[in-house]
Amino acid sequence: GDINILRLLYRLGVRSICLTWNNRNEIADGVLDCCSGGGLTNFGLEVVKEMNRLGMVVDLSHISERGFWSALENAQAPLMVSHANCRKLQNHERNLSDDQIKALAQKNGVMGITFVPDFLSEDQAGIEDVLKHIDYVSSLVGPEYVGLGSDFDGTDHLPLGLEDVCRIPQIAESLLKWGYSMTDVEKIMGKNFLRLFQQVLLD
Repeated sequence: GDINILRLLYRLGVRSICLTWNNRNEIADGVLDCCSGGGLTNFGLEVVKEMNRLGMVVDLSHISERGFWSALENAQAPLMVSHANCRKLQNHERNLSDDQIKALAQKNGVMGITFVPDFLSEDQAGIEDVLKHIDYVSSLVGPEYVGLGSDFDGTDHLPLGLEDVCRIPQIAESLLKWGYSMTDVEKIMGKNFLRLFQQVLLD
């Protein structure tokens, strides 16, 4: 609840903060508190404003939908959703609706597709499911607004074919086989996030 802690974190080198985890904190309601209808608190609005002023990336993963919209409306810089997937393909509370994905893109933000199986598919998830979510975002808003948000350290299970970081090049290879250009594959594999970081951190 003290904005000076944010400034201290910035001085220590922190350049991105996820506003919530799944539950409510002093900034906003988490995604598991969505039934309350709460979004950003007054302190949360102050945090977003100060992060923009300092040059820190606001991460909207885990936040309630109302909090998502409130942050998007009040932010003066592009935001990211570092790890989530498409609700249209897998109806999970941590995934984003089409409207959320479009609004994030309109703010020049980036969405990282996560490898958490529950967010990918009802069935046994595999690399194909990750590709489907990447392709869905690309088709909806363009390949400039999607990247990888593996969450390797946040899940006990991983999709078949993506059991560790050594398998990540297979995503690029598969996207090329799906007809994506090398330019777009490079954006998805990292350049979109680099663009966002450069814009927010250096402006």
